Amino acid sequence: MKGSLRPRADDRLAMAVAHRLTERDRSIWWSERHCAGQFDRIALPDGLGEWEESGNRIVFRLEYDRSTEALDRLEKKLKSYEDLQAASGLAYWICFCFRDPRREAGARRVLAQATVPVASAALAPTQRPHEAIWAPLGPEGVRRLRLAELATVPIPAESEERIAEAQGYRRRAAEQWRRA
Repeated sequence: MKGSLRPRADDRLAMAVAHRLTERDRSIWWSERHCAGQFDRIALPDGLGEWEESGNRIVFRLEYDRSTEALDRLEKKLKSYEDLQAASGLAYWICFCFRDPRREAGARRVLAQATVPVASAALAPTQRPHEAIWAPLGPEGVRRLRLAELATVPIPAESEERIAEAQGYRRRAAEQWRRA
């Protein structure tokens, strides 16, 4: 990442979450607009953040759901994150933030087959995004984790395979370039 970027005033989509995160010293926030220019429009998150707490560091992409799209649209977003992971060789967490627990529960059913690391939360007005509100996808009954604790959760096997494939491709391309 290229340093700390604060959300712009006209980047309203994830402002509430971004504001709550960037109050801490050890955070980085890229706005939706900045992300659009960084990821070749493969995936368009509402923001990208980095958070460090208690020795855990997480880099995540934020999807802030305003309940304006059908839930099956989330499946299409997952595909774009798989494509971005294959292109970048990086497995960032995708954090879906919802306004209410019912919407989150419905979304978790749609997101259940994710092959990228996904967590969800229903962020109440009094909660902070770094608190224990995040539920990683996987076995039901998993307790809610702090944002930084997501860094300790294993990523899906499919993500590991995509990363290894991307790294192998880069290694082979570099070898061919050196020989040329």
